[in-house]
Amino acid sequence: MMYFVIQTTCIYHSKMTGPSFVFDGQRDFELVSFLRHLPGVTFDGIRITGQPVVLLNGAEAKGYRVISTVVKGETIIWTLHK
Repeated sequence: MMYFVIQTTCIYHSKMTGPSFVFDGQRDFELVSFLRHLPGVTFDGIRITGQPVVLLNGAEAKGYRVISTVVKGETIIWTLHK
């Protein structure tokens, strides 16, 4: 089973502009390769400086689906599964 988590911060009454962090426990190398080719990847870990919607749409195109969303304060976390 392939799960991964996306985390971002949203300032009250503003757009979610990133950065987003991806935590992938099993390392889906196809997904990692795809994410590294998105604009905004800044280092070898997976940190996306662009909008989370770009990451979520890209993950959906790769066969992932959101199975859980959690909001705590200014932090939003999505869990995705393939």
